[in-house]
Amino acid sequence: MILRVWAMYTRSRLILGVLLILFSVEISSTIVAVAFYSDSRNVSAVTIQILDVSFCALQPASFAWPKVAFILQITHGGAMCILAVVQFMKQSLETYRVTKQWQLNRYMNLLVRQGILYFFA
Repeated sequence: MILRVWAMYTRSRLILGVLLILFSVEISSTIVAVAFYSDSRNVSAVTIQILDVSFCALQPASFAWPKVAFILQITHGGAMCILAVVQFMKQSLETYRVTKQWQLNRYMNLLVRQGILYFFA
């Protein structure tokens, strides 16, 4: 998805640099969190009940690092979503300015082609 957002911005090095930095920080923090919490003493099994269905999940004893890793993952995904939506809106408004009408089929094709729907799935 990073390459798709980068291509939407006509291969801007600034966009690529920002997305790669966010991605590398996300990956490194996730690796540190997994390495730190891979010890069985720091993890406990819990049962989660959702709509009459029980799930078993692992829960870290301390939530500091998993929260940081999760926040960084959300930040990276959010940045890509915001960049993609902004570019979509710019292209939509530019098309409206040229044709003076809203072309819903073209906008849906643009949504699918640029992968905006990826963020809402």
